[in-house]
Order: sequence, then structure tokens, then C-alpha cells
Amino acid sequence: MSTTRVAQNNVFWNDTVTPLAGAAVLTGTMRDIGCDVGIKQTSYSAFNVMAFADQAGTLRIECSNDATTWRRSSADQAVAANAAVILSVPITTRYYRAVYTNGATIQTAFMLNTSFTHA
Repeated sequence: MSTTRVAQNNVFWNDTVTPLAGAAVLTGTMRDIGCDVGIKQTSYSAFNVMAFADQAGTLRIECSNDATTWRRSSADQAVAANAAVILSVPITTRYYRAVYTNGATIQTAFMLNTSFTHA
């Protein structure tokens, strides 16, 4: 049996699987593409977020040039109970993060993953 290995230029993180309290807001870990856009080249073309929860909530992506001032990169997206939602934005700045707002009911299951993907 032979195995073919394929170069993988994507990077993935599990931000959390800890359920959130009712009405809690989770600001995910800041992700840095590792270079200043326009100065160095990056092979990443998109920042992606996947959220799953057993209670309804909302998800969005934020970006920053300086890791201090954050702007919305995507509109808030409704996340229905027990249905995964994936958001993706093109790389246009250096820093990215996910923000998840839980609905009024405490969660018993939650997962938030992020990634940079290659073109």
C-alpha cells in the first residue's frame, strides 16, 4: 500500500468547546496572518469561522490592522440551535477573530473553530 502526501497550506484552531452562559459573548482568540498585508506576501486567502451550539446565537468575524481597533468583517449571522454555521472573509488585513453571542438559554454543547485557508 502506498501513501501520497499532499502539502497542506491551511492552518486550523479549535478556539473552544466550553459551553456559554445565557446571553454570554465570546471573543475568540486573535489570529495573526504573520505579515503586514501589502509588505510581505501571505499564502492565505481567507479567514474562516465555524460555530455549532445547541442553543441559538449569532456569529461574526472582526478584523484589525493593529490588533487594537476592531471592525466587523461580516454581518452578524444567526446560528440556529444544533446547526453549524460557517463564515468566511477574504484576507484584507493582518488580524482576525470570531465573536459569538449566545442567546438567552445556557448551552450544553458548543464548538468554535477558526482557520486560515490557502487559495
